[in-house]
Amino acid sequence: MTTRRHWGIGMLTILAIGPNLMLSVAVMFMQDLFQNSFATGSYAPMWVVIFGNMAFALFTPIGPFLMRRIGLRSTYVPAMIVFLLGSLICSWSPTIVWLGVGRFLEGMAAGTVFMMMIPALILSFPAVRRNRVLAVLVAGFFGSVAMGPFLGSLTIMEDAWRWLFAAVGLLALAGALMGRNLPNALGPPPIQNGAAAGNHVFDTSGFLITVATCLSLAIALGNLDRWGLWSPQFSIPAIIAVAFLRTFGLGRIVRL
Repeated sequence: MTTRRHWGIGMLTILAIGPNLMLSVAVMFMQDLFQNSFATGSYAPMWVVIFGNMAFALFTPIGPFLMRRIGLRSTYVPAMIVFLLGSLICSWSPTIVWLGVGRFLEGMAAGTVFMMMIPALILSFPAVRRNRVLAVLVAGFFGSVAMGPFLGSLTIMEDAWRWLFAAVGLLALAGALMGRNLPNALGPPPIQNGAAAGNHVFDTSGFLITVATCLSLAIALGNLDRWGLWSPQFSIPAIIAVAFLRTFGLGRIVRL
């Protein structure tokens, strides 16, 4: 693998994860714009933030599993297409519900590739150059987070926010096109159907419990600002989420 491909995988990693990090920060500045655009209450735009973050957390463990089953390229490209679809929905959204759906798709796609591309980036560099991976991650991820407030403030100055989602959609499109050059495996080949596939079984029950945990936590966080920390609207779903988390553990979705 050439040095050019090393940096290519680094660029694809940033294109896959950076835009979602940037949007996660920027949308915090855009709450009033959402409220004015959709004529909603002051609490409704917060659900957009929650949907995006919960989707990212929920789908983060799925990426490594898919990479083992179908390969790196075969997972990355569809994930970027899903992110593009989410960005298009956000830029078009006629209601705040559609905006939440779009952010959910964006978070889902970014979460899927998160724990897939970081190991791929590390493995793509020769051992003597792997200290440069840290520079790529710091520059890409922290740079994306730093751009969030700037772009969020810019949307407020321009009193327009849809262009930002269209712009990150173009980044997703670029990632999908460039991702076709990714290798499908950086280590052992993807597992095919057969006896070997039994070594990497998807924990369906664990995933369903994690879905329930995220839903409970989303309800709790959505009610926190409106009802307060000691209200039953917050405390009951929060206790349910903690109970699910303690019983099953978020780290056992995929049996490695």
